[in-house]
Amino acid sequence: QKWTSNQSSPRAQQLIEEDTVTQNALAAFLGAFIFALASLILVEVGVYEDRSIAAIFAFTLVVIVLVVVAILRWIDQLSNLGGVAQTASKVEAAARKALHRRSELPCLGAVACDLDAIPESATAVTSDRSGYVQHIDVGVLEECAAAKDDRVWVMVLPGTFVSENQALASISGRLDEERVRDAFLVGEERSFDQDPRFSLQVLSEIAQRALSPGINDPTTAISIMGRLLRLLLPLTAETSSPDTASCTRVGVPPIAAASLLEDTFDAIARDAGDKVEVHLFLQSALCRLAHSQDTEMATAARVASARARAFSDRDLALKEDRDRVLAAAPDMASRTSSKR
Repeated sequence: QKWTSNQSSPRAQQLIEEDTVTQNALAAFLGAFIFALASLILVEVGVYEDRSIAAIFAFTLVVIVLVVVAILRWIDQLSNLGGVAQTASKVEAAARKALHRRSELPCLGAVACDLDAIPESATAVTSDRSGYVQHIDVGVLEECAAAKDDRVWVMVLPGTFVSENQALASISGRLDEERVRDAFLVGEERSFDQDPRFSLQVLSEIAQRALSPGINDPTTAISIMGRLLRLLLPLTAETSSPDTASCTRVGVPPIAAASLLEDTFDAIARDAGDKVEVHLFLQSALCRLAHSQDTEMATAARVASARARAFSDRDLALKEDRDRVLAAAPDMASRTSSKR
């Protein structure tokens, strides 16, 4: 586990520990042991007759086959366990699941709201502990609001660190504050469930570790950026209808595209150093996003590109390399294509 954390990211450890292949193998071993022990005891005390031995033998063969299959699957799993590629694939799968869920329910099934537009008369419901918001039960908030014909505005998204007495939500009217507070699950660690930004940050951390002086593996960093681009591109094509909101009395702020790009590419650009190939691929990825139909994502990509160019201008010693990165940037690429 320590080796995995050193090579990828400590935050990915919880996904590795949730591996079902290892859990199924352990369950098969334990089940086979209990079956063998119980069968021996029942045969010795005479519970089974002689004609029942054939049935026990048949079941024993089935158990042996199941154990062998579990062992073979486990051996195949162990050959890649903790590898950077396998860890990145697990994180990417978790990110894709969270992003798909968020694209279907952009505001967790609630109505999009602007926190600056919350009425001053609204009452704040504060947290009773410090930690990360892991899950928000919007259905419970809708029930509370509907019972009193009032509104609830969520102040923090999953993944936000809240301190004790910090506002979790604002309510209008006299709602059950304790029940509203219980709809927010606050824990010690972030969760992948409702927090797509967390998955993107973990992937970005893997790329950052690959760029560290002790590892110095820019190819892995480029591969991770390809995974990040693969996750972000579908967001630019999917448009969500306001009618998808099922909890109309609850307001939740949407995730800004700028926040997603800051989580994914800013730290990689900062740690890329003098590796021009990393800067070039980063600008190429942002160029793809900048040419998307999603105007918010396109604008955020151009802003992120400018920040990344500031890092490359700082770290690249050769003017030729800096010019190559500038030419790959979204704005310059657009001018070049228009001239053609």
